[in-house]
Amino acid sequence: MFVAENATTCRKILARGGCDRCALRHCAPPWALYDAAPATLRGALRSALDVPQNEGCSLCLGALAETTARAVARAATAHAGLGAARGWALRVAAPPSWAVRDAAVGGTTHSVKDALRRVVAADLDRLSPQTSTEAAPPAPCYFDLAFDGAPDDVAALPARLRPKPPKQKGRGKRQKRTEPVPAARVAAALEALDADERAALGSILTTSPPVRVDVTCAREPVYLAFRYRKLGRRTPQSSWVVDGRVKGVGSVEEYVCKAAKTVVDCDAVKFAASGREDWDVRMLGNGRPAYAELQNCRTWSTQDVVGDFAREVAKASNGVVEALRVEIADKAKADAVNASAETKVKTYACVVWFSADRSDEDARRVSASAPLAVQQKTPVRVMHSRSLATREKRVLRLKLELINPRFGILELDT
Repeated sequence: MFVAENATTCRKILARGGCDRCALRHCAPPWALYDAAPATLRGALRSALDVPQNEGCSLCLGALAETTARAVARAATAHAGLGAARGWALRVAAPPSWAVRDAAVGGTTHSVKDALRRVVAADLDRLSPQTSTEAAPPAPCYFDLAFDGAPDDVAALPARLRPKPPKQKGRGKRQKRTEPVPAARVAAALEALDADERAALGSILTTSPPVRVDVTCAREPVYLAFRYRKLGRRTPQSSWVVDGRVKGVGSVEEYVCKAAKTVVDCDAVKFAASGREDWDVRMLGNGRPAYAELQNCRTWSTQDVVGDFAREVAKASNGVVEALRVEIADKAKADAVNASAETKVKTYACVVWFSADRSDEDARRVSASAPLAVQQKTPVRVMHSRSLATREKRVLRLKLELINPRFGILELDT
């Protein structure tokens, strides 16, 4: 019924070399109509108009054909558990030719780019239903669609309105490939066309070479949030290289990333923690908040990701590092860990030796001296990576307990 009501517009687009789906979008249909299968749409057009089907398309240049959805499906084969196609995010780099060619037939309400997201999702539902039983990481996948081979239709615009492409960076062999004219510039030029100039654009519709679609598929980052305990005194938090020499034995980052790659199929792992401790200081108590960012995670390599990750951290570090309270998290949880590095109170404890005998009264006097401010100069051990400065630190609590007159345990909240 919708096609019959818009028969004049549909007939006009088909006569100018447009495809069935371009005829539909030029009628500004309800979005649900884009879900119709190509055969269903062709049947409606044939019944209402009795017009032949064009082999290619002079408007979308073949981008709205099922071949685009097939390319997306091929790119998705490495990712398991994607779920319904409508949950996939499509990011489209639109060639300027689409807007110019739509303007040549009088403009449209629904652009190729907007229609593409709907028809590709509908085609994927039919072409590649997801039947994988593998566990999928809890983050959405997205597809980047880039279309190559579109003609330079911007050159067909009048010289007075023709937008210039962005300046190229680099010289000679380093010069990058030509960047497309920004869509905003093309839209502004098309708005300024007069009736004669718009009619003259019709000549570009005689050529309609199909575009080639390049599709890449990736998943948004997935996070494993946890707390780590470091039981050894020779392990830095991250790889520590001074004057070309590696100091310490391994690192917390090394062990965490190795464990994550063992239990998860992903491209890369990034490690971050809420602050850091010295390489020769243990991290005890409840542990330090941290997370591992899993980039482009395809599948879980195990059914018990949380448990296996903790076990792999201990295995990789020979028991020096423990991962506690592991959970699958999101970016908000990771941001909270980063923010806590500046805002959370840290508790430290150390054994203190005295050069002379000390009494319980001395211990009480030390404990009562907090809160206080400390002016800390940049430690020598990090002078190779940090500027020399004096930074104020706040000591919120002190507690000194004597073991004997020459030794005590000092706790600090800072």
